[in-house]
Amino acid sequence: MPARLMAALIALACSACGKLITGGDVLTSVQQEEPQSETCTPRSESTQWPVKVLFITERSGAMCVVDPPGSQPVAGLCEQVAASIALPPVPGRVNAMAAFYQRHTSRPNLSVSILAFHTSSLAIPFDVVSSGPPPFLWAQQTDLGQASDLQGGLEAAEKLLAQDMEATTPELRARSKYVVVVLSKGVPFPRCAANDARLPYASPSDPSGVWADSSGAEPFCNNGSSIPEENLHGFVPGGDRNQNAQLISAVQRIVSLKGRFGVGDLRVHTALLFDAATMASCGPICQDVAFGTAGRDVGRYTLEQLALYGQGSFIDPGPPQELTLDGLDTAEFTSFCP
Repeated sequence: MPARLMAALIALACSACGKLITGGDVLTSVQQEEPQSETCTPRSESTQWPVKVLFITERSGAMCVVDPPGSQPVAGLCEQVAASIALPPVPGRVNAMAAFYQRHTSRPNLSVSILAFHTSSLAIPFDVVSSGPPPFLWAQQTDLGQASDLQGGLEAAEKLLAQDMEATTPELRARSKYVVVVLSKGVPFPRCAANDARLPYASPSDPSGVWADSSGAEPFCNNGSSIPEENLHGFVPGGDRNQNAQLISAVQRIVSLKGRFGVGDLRVHTALLFDAATMASCGPICQDVAFGTAGRDVGRYTLEQLALYGQGSFIDPGPPQELTLDGLDTAEFTSFCP
């Protein structure tokens, strides 16, 4: 029997096999797809679709200039800034986080943790947003520290996230979404270079390279401190600290937790805190803080890189008082029924 006739007979006999596509003398069966009905998840199951937001917020002394107001245990720069210009009552980062709590207060599956970093890092555990802003939030403008150890803050965040994931069942982890948000000026202090003879170093005009020891921190970078409270956790004197490569590596390790623990999603977002007007208005006393007004470009570069490697978004609100976290993607992996 001719091959083409055989193919035609098979096609007639197999009308229930699905759509048949002829390719020369070859017949390929393609099953017709049934129209899929839209499904939704009952709202009663919302707790099975957790969204966890971790705010990593800078609490260094420089914040009373770049996101004022603020104070340190010992009177000094912050008081001089407050005396020289009019300041808002609450820092922009505090306002933005408080508004985030208020906007999401009705979501039982959304929880928040806040990790503050300066010389050391301190965090409060994840708690449902309906509990309201914790006292720790309002404390972000007081008792500001000396250093701005962004690397230490990211490493502490990695540990906090891993501990939370370990305490969560695999089934729940697969439905969980972690949203990490770094709120910082993006200029760490101190930055330390293992090679003190390296040239050229990075600069505000070319922030992509290796930075020299931060001005005034050379003794610490090379020898550490005789006061234990002033040392940075994990830092070996004479080594690198807060260099671009180390910050990016820390973010990559955070993102890698997604695959390690089978988490539904995990991204690192960043927001720039840099009040250029305050920096310019407070005069010479502020010029050594984060490179003066030039520090804004350095911070922007650093935070853009961290968001890029964190597979997240970068926010530049201009004045920190304009910062809003409305654009953060905190949606679940499912649609809840009306």
